[in-house]
Amino acid sequence: MMLLPLSLILLTQQGSDPGREFLLTQRDAILLAPPEVACPSVSESLKWSSDGKQLAIRRSAVDMTSETITAMLTGVDPKTAIKAQTEIVIWTAAAKTSRKVLSLDQRISQLSSYDWLAGSSSLVAEVYSASDRATEIWFVPNSGNSKKIISVPFDQGIELVVSPTKPLAAIATYSREGTGQASVRFLDGTGKMTEWSLPPLTGLFQWSPDGSKLLMKSVNKSTTVSGAALPAGWYAMNPQTGSTERIETVTEATRTAETGLQAISTTANMPSNGAIGLVKAPIVVLFEAPMDQKEPSYAIVGTDSSNGAVSPNGASVAYISQGIAMVRALVHVPKEAFLKAKAAALKAEIMNKGKQVGLALQMFAADMDDAYPENKGWEDKLMPYLGNRQMIDGFNYTYAGGPLNGKDPSKTSLGFFSGPGGRANVYADGHVEWENNP
Repeated sequence: MMLLPLSLILLTQQGSDPGREFLLTQRDAILLAPPEVACPSVSESLKWSSDGKQLAIRRSAVDMTSETITAMLTGVDPKTAIKAQTEIVIWTAAAKTSRKVLSLDQRISQLSSYDWLAGSSSLVAEVYSASDRATEIWFVPNSGNSKKIISVPFDQGIELVVSPTKPLAAIATYSREGTGQASVRFLDGTGKMTEWSLPPLTGLFQWSPDGSKLLMKSVNKSTTVSGAALPAGWYAMNPQTGSTERIETVTEATRTAETGLQAISTTANMPSNGAIGLVKAPIVVLFEAPMDQKEPSYAIVGTDSSNGAVSPNGASVAYISQGIAMVRALVHVPKEAFLKAKAAALKAEIMNKGKQVGLALQMFAADMDDAYPENKGWEDKLMPYLGNRQMIDGFNYTYAGGPLNGKDPSKTSLGFFSGPGGRANVYADGHVEWENNP
């Protein structure tokens, strides 16, 4: 799990702006499009396909029919009456639609894990079946025609490992006592399986770093071949031929510094309409790693949210908010064009605030025999004419107060708002002029 950069931790603890919906990277600006619902409640986890075009979502669904409610009112045990299902739903980015591809009755089945077969539109899932007392492997294609392909009793061993780069999953089955026939089945993205015998006393299955061969370790204590058992050590199996070869060392997947867009779940102090000050809330934050520690840039994907995940193609970010799986498209625009547009929008906002403050000052003067407020305490005096104290945040009131005494209102500045590259000067007649910095 990736740790949150220290600079971002400090920002989230100091208070975050929930409207911060853009991210500046080294190359461009990324805008967050409005969120779309990918799957209704109760969504529990989500995983992107390797191409970033599909999102698999695990959810719990409760079938509360009229018959269920009637049964509960008549004293039937809720665990028996309520039909709770664990479902896998696939959301497709192109069509922006979702469909259920697997449904399991929670009373008799438990979804242990699910994962994409890399480079394909298919999933593989491991399920514990209490009714059959068996571990099941399901092939789950995007078409929804899911099928159980393997069922192994609980007293036998089974391991499912998915290749990180190829549309392959290895499913090894064996006796827990180390006796009897052991085998491995290789499942591809079309649902086709190839089965090979496993040498006895092998385990610790994992894929090679390039995802092309299945690695296994022989725990045979003998240094020579004993029956079909291999001498102790590591071996690599070719999924196409089933042949094994001895390897001297196993290359561990080294953890390198993560780069690119990242979505992290954390908590931050956020403003709340129902509380005074800031309240701590779970949020999903989007940023580019590694982050600039001096000038960190980040965007808030969602508040009261978790399970943030950026699609591998960088086109979208998914997250879960209050049990609902959401997706927001990431719109990449040239950095300079964005900064210019942002500055123009901020300038327009400041000019508008200046007009509002100028009008409030005129109304005050009209009620006070053409006298403007003194410089001390002017904020409180203007509140009845504004109603929103945020309108005067950042306004520098420079007039000393009192009447104009014959001064030209159109040339008498009452104050200004500072902005990008200049300031908005507010005049006594109510008009506002932009003045560029020298």
